[in-house]
Amino acid sequence: MSQFPFARALRAGIAPMFAAIALATAAHAATPTWSYKTTGVEFQRVNALGTLLVSHAGGLAALDPATGKPLWERPDLKKFKECNLDEIDNTPYVLLDGKQFEVIDLATGQKKWDSSKLPFKNSLGQIQVASKRMLIVFGLPKAGAKPMAVALDTETGEIKWSQDKLFDKPLKLYEVKGSGKVFKRYSIDGNQPPAFPDEDSMVLWLTEDGPVCLDLATGARKWVCAGLKGKDPAG
Repeated sequence: MSQFPFARALRAGIAPMFAAIALATAAHAATPTWSYKTTGVEFQRVNALGTLLVSHAGGLAALDPATGKPLWERPDLKKFKECNLDEIDNTPYVLLDGKQFEVIDLATGQKKWDSSKLPFKNSLGQIQVASKRMLIVFGLPKAGAKPMAVALDTETGEIKWSQDKLFDKPLKLYEVKGSGKVFKRYSIDGNQPPAFPDEDSMVLWLTEDGPVCLDLATGARKWVCAGLKGKDPAG
């Protein structure tokens, strides 16, 4: 005979009670709070404004995560890939890359500006300099293979400077999250983050040239650390 008949009886009584609770919880979890009808979802993610971005066969939409109400929809961005969407740090904007890229406002979905006037079409990544209201975008020129950088006003897209003499070596690039097996996008994201020795300078290490210091006012190269030339910038 068991030395603890009460404990055995208690276990026997608790087991069906736990089963009932589990079934009730499962039934509750299966009831959606809201639904958004669409097909062919590419990705969904919560953005910096706290809204839910959903890319699907009908376009790109921002939803209120509490109610599911569409806040805006962009039917021109059908099946938009997650790897082509970059949130711009410290702003309510995202960069959408494609045949060319555009910057949109997450609050409205409206385009702020695009790359139509830039010397390259696609972005290989960007760095936000919030204190200067400056977005530095990296890419390859329409003619040639030497990487270049263009500094833009984050709000307007106005070109502040364009520089094709920062680097001698190719940019170190990494596959972007959301890239598919066939279609892939690559970016500088994955290298060491920039350093700011003073308010007018930025040090980048994006190539095997070694760390490079640039003048934020002009984009000119101030110096390069030749001692680290040939080293992996992500090391």
